[in-house]
Amino acid sequence: MESIKLKENVFWVGAKDPDLRVFDIIMNTEYGTTYNSYLIKGQKNILIETVKVRFASEYLEKLESLLQGEKLDYLITNHTEPDHSGSVRNIITKYPDIQVIGTRAAYIYLKAMLNEDLNFKVVSDGEELKLGNKTFKFILAPFLHWPDTLFSYCIEDDILFSGDFLGCHYCMENGKILSTDADDFLDAFKYYFEVIMSPFKEHALKALDKIKDLDIQMVCTSHGPVLVKDIDMYKDLYRQWSQPRLKKSDRKVVFIGYVSAYGYTQTIAEVLYEKLKQNQSLDVDLVDLSEYKLEALKDMIENADGILIGSPTFNQDALKPVWDVLSVVCPINVRGRLAAAFGSYGWSGEAVKLLEDRMKGLKFKVVESGLRFNFAPSDMDIHTTAEFADKFAEML
Repeated sequence: MESIKLKENVFWVGAKDPDLRVFDIIMNTEYGTTYNSYLIKGQKNILIETVKVRFASEYLEKLESLLQGEKLDYLITNHTEPDHSGSVRNIITKYPDIQVIGTRAAYIYLKAMLNEDLNFKVVSDGEELKLGNKTFKFILAPFLHWPDTLFSYCIEDDILFSGDFLGCHYCMENGKILSTDADDFLDAFKYYFEVIMSPFKEHALKALDKIKDLDIQMVCTSHGPVLVKDIDMYKDLYRQWSQPRLKKSDRKVVFIGYVSAYGYTQTIAEVLYEKLKQNQSLDVDLVDLSEYKLEALKDMIENADGILIGSPTFNQDALKPVWDVLSVVCPINVRGRLAAAFGSYGWSGEAVKLLEDRMKGLKFKVVESGLRFNFAPSDMDIHTTAEFADKFAEML
């Protein structure tokens, strides 16, 4: 796989993984992905990011063919997640005099990954460094999406090296990496934001403010196409998606999500819904979790003030759709929100307690104990459920 010239003395030297269909266990990657790395040749040769270790051999060959025996002087690490730092050991072995540049967090993480010390330069927010005939301005952008994240702006070339920020999992055929050569990839761009960046919307807005006055002619991300056109549009989309949630009214929102095998747990959910709906200070959503996509459910839960989750007990556990939903909820976005569990059971009844424990782990403020009913709810159970709904509303 060949390098790609982006502009005079600036090259893409990354790796392509077109057949990848699941990334980091949690993301679908129907378009594959790229592990972007960049080489700037000049008075000093500067490498920005590396690639996943699986591609290290071809990566080194690509670098050597461009360097033609010259040494590599600097490695800038915008983000140390192993898909970007996986070949750092190979680089420092091949070029032992290289200096690594990054944030203090990046230094700590790399030391722990490599189990050895590094020739490392820690940069501060807004610091400028002259590296040969290139000047870099470094912008700290923590939690986008790791604490170590750094933006590196090459002043002479008007290029922002943004790490995962503004990136996506999208792989084009060999020889192509520019956004102008890509088909429409906005679906991949939005999906990447939702899964990777959306837990950190406040940090995204701060980062966008930090770069708004820079003259950016090219954005070299760590995944996906290099952005060379409509850069303001991509930044504006991030700003739009990162805005604080706007409530439709002054009423608080309660989300009731459930799965039900034989209708017993659904009955409880419907009683909760009807009772809470009578409260004029609340907007209430009732959702069968098996009928919605996870991304939509995640948004509903994270935008709610109170959350009620229900599942029957099957084989001493809650049902899979409930665990799937809770697996995509970000603790950062729901910390302190009121929550409770409910469900019907036959003989053991573990589901409610298991759901409560998981919601505590997600930093919800969990109402104990939730509602547990043996098989079909009786008239007394219905009454108990209605009373529980009133108490839940009072606690909001």
